[in-house]
Parts: sequence; C-alpha cells; structure tokens
Amino acid sequence: MATGANAKKLTSIFLGLLDLPLASNTIVTRGIAGIGKSVLVQKLMYDWATGVALQDYDFIFMFSFYQLSLLSEEGMKITLPELVKQYCGQEESCESILTNESIRSMFIFDGMSDGELNLDFNKYIMCRDVNTPVTFTTLLTNLIKGELVPSATIWITTRPGTRNKIPRLHITRTTEIIGFQDQEKEKYFRMRCKEDGLAEKMIQVVKKQRSLFVMCTVPAFCSTLFSVLKAVLNSAGVDDVPQTLTEVYSKFLVHLIIYQQEKMKVAADDVPAQTLQKKQDSIIALGKLAFEKSSKDVNQTFNEEDFTRNNIDLAFICGGLCKEIKMDEGKPTYAFVHLAFQEYFAALYVFLAFYNQKKNPFGKTKDKKGCQEFFLRFLCGLGTKKNHEILKGLLADDKPKDDPKKIVVVLKKILQTNIPPKQTINIFHCLNELDDTSALEDTKAAFKSGTFTSGTLSPAQCSARLCGKARFDDLPPLQKSQEYRIGGNKLTSSCSNDLTSMITENKTLVELDLSNNRIGEEGLNQLCETLKNEDCKLQKLGLAKNSFTVQSCTELISSLKENQSLKELDLSFNNLEINGINSLCEVLSGTSCQINSLKVMNTKLTNVCCETLSSVLKANQTLTELDLSMNELGDDGLNKLFSNCSASNCKLQKLGRITKLLIRNLMAWDIQYRYLLLNDSSEKRAWPEQWRSLIIDATLLMQRLM
Repeated sequence: MATGANAKKLTSIFLGLLDLPLASNTIVTRGIAGIGKSVLVQKLMYDWATGVALQDYDFIFMFSFYQLSLLSEEGMKITLPELVKQYCGQEESCESILTNESIRSMFIFDGMSDGELNLDFNKYIMCRDVNTPVTFTTLLTNLIKGELVPSATIWITTRPGTRNKIPRLHITRTTEIIGFQDQEKEKYFRMRCKEDGLAEKMIQVVKKQRSLFVMCTVPAFCSTLFSVLKAVLNSAGVDDVPQTLTEVYSKFLVHLIIYQQEKMKVAADDVPAQTLQKKQDSIIALGKLAFEKSSKDVNQTFNEEDFTRNNIDLAFICGGLCKEIKMDEGKPTYAFVHLAFQEYFAALYVFLAFYNQKKNPFGKTKDKKGCQEFFLRFLCGLGTKKNHEILKGLLADDKPKDDPKKIVVVLKKILQTNIPPKQTINIFHCLNELDDTSALEDTKAAFKSGTFTSGTLSPAQCSARLCGKARFDDLPPLQKSQEYRIGGNKLTSSCSNDLTSMITENKTLVELDLSNNRIGEEGLNQLCETLKNEDCKLQKLGLAKNSFTVQSCTELISSLKENQSLKELDLSFNNLEINGINSLCEVLSGTSCQINSLKVMNTKLTNVCCETLSSVLKANQTLTELDLSMNELGDDGLNKLFSNCSASNCKLQKLGRITKLLIRNLMAWDIQYRYLLLNDSSEKRAWPEQWRSLIIDATLLMQRLM
C-alpha cells in the first residue's frame, strides 16, 4: 500500500484537475511496453479503494483496451451505462451516477495501443446523452471532448506511438512513466533473489553488460532477465550470460521449455537442441499466430480456437508465455504476458521461414498495423552466430550461416538517409543486436568536445545523442556538458521524448539551443512538461525558427509560470502574433517570473501589442533585454511602448531595433540604461547622414548615465 510521500508522488498527475473548468480533464500517460502502465493503474485503483489516494473521486471505472477491442472491431453500439455495467459490474443505479454533475467520476482506459482505434475528432457523432447507443469509438471520443459526462476525469495510458491519435487540444496533461532508475534496478534483483550471493552476482554481471543494464529500466524485462540469469548462473556460469536483447529472449525460451519438462516430470536427458526440436512445431505455429496478429490484426488477443486451428499446445503457451484475460463472453481469451514476447515469436517465425525454407512471410503485404517496437531488433539479432547456437534445435542442419556484416552495411546506409529520428534510434538498436558499434563510435567522436554548433551533426548523430543517456551509456556522459547547441539539425517532434529525458537527467545542463529545427507544437508541448519539472535546471532556451503558432503558447505559458530557473528565452521567427505575445506578457508580469532576456524578432507583432508590453516593462523587475527587431511596430507603437516607463520602474538595459523617434524619446526620457544595444555597424552605414548624429548623441547620453 502506498503511504506518505510515495502516495503523493503517484497521485500528483491528478493534482489540481478538479479545480479546472468542466470538459477539460483528460490525462494521457505514456510509456513503452512493459514499463508498468497497467501496474500503475492497478496500484492507484487499490489505493483509492483502501482510502489512501484519490479520495476526491466518488467513483472510478477502469477499462482495459484488451477487453474493449472486440467492441471496436465489431462496430456494435452500446450506451455508457451498459458499458459500465458490462465491464465494471456497477449496480443498476449507474445511470443516475453518470448524470449527476455533483458526483466526481474518473474513467480509466488502460492500454490504448493494445487496440488500434480509429478515432476521428473532426468527423464524429456528437453524443451528450448517456442513454444513447453509439459505437465505442464515438463514445470514447465524446468522453475525451467533454461532451459526455463533462464533470468526469478521463485517464488514458498508451505506448508513445499511439498517443498522437488524440489532438493536443483535448489533452489537459501528459505524463510519462520512465521505469526503474539505477538503484531501483539493483533493488529489484535483491528483492527477487533470496540468495544474497546470487543476487550480487546477478547485479555485477548485468552492470558489465551495459545494454542489458539500460534495458532493465523496463520492469517486465527485469523479470525476464532475472529468470534467465538464475538458470544460467546456477548451471553454465558467467561465460554463458546473454549480451543482447535477442539472446535474453532466446535463452528464456530454451529455459522455459526445460522448466516445463521438469515440472511435468519428463525425462531431462535431452540437450537443449533436442528439447527445442521436439517443440519446434508448437514454437513455429505460435510464431505464425503472433506474426499474423502483429502485422494484420488490430486485436492482439487469442482464443482457444486460434490455438486449436494452429495445433498449439495450450499447456506450452500458458506456462509462462501467455496470460488469460477475463472477457465478458465467458470464453477464455489470452494475450502474451508482454508484447515483446509477441514480437519475438513473430520475428522468430519470419527468420525460421526464410532460413529453413527460403520463404518470405511478408509477401507483398505493405500494410502492417501493429505497433512493433522490438520486431526488427529481434529479426536482426536472430541472424547472429550466438543466437544460432542457442536455437540450434530449430535450424536446418545443413544450412550455411549468413554473414551479419551484410545487414550492418545495409543499416548503416539507411542511417545516411533522411529518416525520422525514431527510425534512426531503432537502427542503432539493431546494430547493437548485431554487435556492431562502429556507427556509435563515430557519434562519440562527434560529441567529444561537449559543445556543438548549428548544422554540424547529421540527423543520425542527433538521434544517437538524444537516446544516448537512456540507451547507449558508452557515449560521452551528458553530465559533463552544461550547454548543448544543436540548432539547424532537422530535429522533429518525434525526438522530443528523448530530448526531454536528456534535460531532466542532466543536472548541470543550463543552456539548450534548438533553434532552426522542426520540433513543432507537439515537440514544444512535451518540452513544456519538462520545464515544469523541478529537476529542470535550464537557464537559457533557444527556440527560434521552429514553426510555433499562437496555439503553441498556451502550454508554454503554463510551463513558464511553474518554472523557476529559466533566465533567457528566444522565440524569434515564430508566428506568435498579438495573442501569443499577450500570453507571454501575462507571465512576464507575474512576480515569480525570472526571465531577464526575451527575444521575439520577426514574430508578426504590430503596434497593437505595444501597450501591453509597456505595462510589462513597468511591472517586471527582472527583464533587462528585449529584442523586438523585424516586427512592424511603427513609431506609434514604440511611443506606446515607453510612454509609461521611468527610471524608477524600468530595468531594461538592452534593446533591439532603434528608430529615429525612439532615439529622440530616449534622450528626452530619464531612463537609466547601463547599456543600449544599437543596430549592427552594417545597418548604421545604411542610415541617412542626419540620423548618425542622433545615434552619437544617444550613445554619449548613455555613457554619461552609466
């Protein structure tokens, strides 16, 4: 049971939601497969039921997308009370509960990525009556938009790739599960292993294999690795320890079958190769079923008919590979204990079909709907000599071993193309499975200096750096650098997950320049969540030329209100317009604002916004630099800008873009500037001769005031 600080930390994702207006309470929690999303849901449900947490909510209704996938697939219509009664076992009075706005309810939809939904927030049937039967996708869309039960809080968990199906406009808060930290990984092995000596041995072995230690961030992987290491260290010893993700799952398969034989008291005289050979038909059949579900089907569950049709032994798959899911129909339904197992078996089927029979299971199919995070990594890893030795009983005896170096060459060529960062990172993982670190070594050399200039990094190097701390610890440590300038490197929103992790984990990072990239609104929103984090120590943030719009400012304003470290902000060359700058002014006028430098060059500002800026200059006690260059403010706008300023209340020291009228006003007004940022020398020479004397006079005036 969660108590004290732990309970508060878990429930902080819901903090303040009940104080927000209705129809705006949707939370999305993302995390990779096996990171613990469902465990978190179950933990908070238990804490609520036992009175430890979430006591502001009268009712909590929890649904699993595993269960709801059939509703979406069949297109059947259902009312919200019927859904609650069917899956939550709620009493008959649920209709009055759902329609009573004084009752605070929470709807939890766990595992959105487990059922591929076709949500359309532009073309949907509006439903405001809980008793109107609609399809599940329509029902869910109306809940998220606040049309149905507007007083309710909606909490959705999902894998990263699926979260984008919900427009940011309809998401109140985004959170992420980051998994085990280093100390928690060690604690896990000590808690699982009753033998102290064996536990310490496991920790030492895993720490030597950095790729495995990093993967232990995922609790589900920790469980699999523990089972493998326990078997290996009690028999073969340290020399037989797996070194890659694929080797871990291959060894797990072997040891699972051996364990099942021992449990059934079957003679264990066979060597592992013979044991695998006896189970070859079931393994291949399960792999085929996993492949078909992953690549063609939106429903990731199986039933007994699937196993019977494919001649799969139920005892084999229920002995540690699959779990039974309770469905309303009463028929037993199954799913892999972890989606990585499904992708491993799918990859194993494809590999064996090609290796043993020279068949291509993909055929001409290009439509692969599955969200596959590990499939390609497993497929590459299965081609190595080490995995061939582990899975010897499944391979044809007379087949020559393929050369993995050919695959390495192909993957490295792909790295040179302009592919999305997420795909680039996946290729680095694949190279790691093939025991090739040459591309990573090239990246290490590029980052050796610790400070980077715009445009010097390839997209692949940027992606490697952004995922380096979390996945490739042999890269130069992030902690050694206080500043990163990675502007002009074509970074997009898809790399923002790793970028935010980098900011949070690097305790000494104070300057980050992302100018002239394409992180867009989605990337900015995730970055803003990081700025709210108390661990964020950023002082300088460059976001110029990133195609931000007025809508982007909404989340930025919220983060700046909570951030206490940021001193310098550059939003130049983004379309902020009047509404955007007005929102920024709200923050700058606040007493908690620490920003002393704001650059908003060429952001579509006009003289209309100058009056608001004038109020900011009067009220703000920290802003010393303001650059409004390349905006159409006009002389009237500049006159408004400084009309309310005086020596006692304006702290401005640097100002961009000087005009004739402004210089005259500066000489007339008694403003105590320590330094005035005039236009550069090239612009001075272009000015008319009669203006130069005004510049000189203004400069002399400033020197006398210094």
